[in-house]
Formats: sequence, C-alpha cells, structure tokens
Amino acid sequence: MLTDIGIGVKEDHMTTPGQFTLHSQNLGSLPIVNFFLARIGLADHLRNYLPHDDARLRLAPAAVVEVVVAQPRGRPPSGLRAR
Repeated sequence: MLTDIGIGVKEDHMTTPGQFTLHSQNLGSLPIVNFFLARIGLADHLRNYLPHDDARLRLAPAAVVEVVVAQPRGRPPSGLRAR
C-alpha cells in the first residue's frame, strides 16, 4: 500500500509484516562450469581417450585433467602448485 508522505513522494508500507523472508546465497562459477562440462560429457571423453593402466600413477589422468579444467579463473587446485 502506498501512502503520501509529502509532495510527490510516496512511501511503501507492508500490510502483513513477516509474511515474506529473503534468503541470499553467494555461489561461485563452479556449479555453472560443472553443468556445461557434464553436458558435453568431458569426463567420459577423458576416460576413453587418456591412458589409465599405468601402475606408476596414483590418480587417473582423466580425473586430474577434469579437476584442472573445472578450476574457476585459472587458479591451480591445491596440491598441484608449480614448484
């Protein structure tokens, strides 16, 4: 409901206070990036085309590449910093 409080000025009053609540969340870009990577099937392609049978490797190369590609703003993932 709008009420006049002066010349040409209107003030907004809620008729039923407490009826609505606002919940805010701050999300980064990772959910959006993950959506598009899943949509193009990146994980499946990496698993199909990168070797994964080398006993010297601790992690599958496809998993490592997927993590590096999904990092927002080009930041290196923790544990994979250049020395």
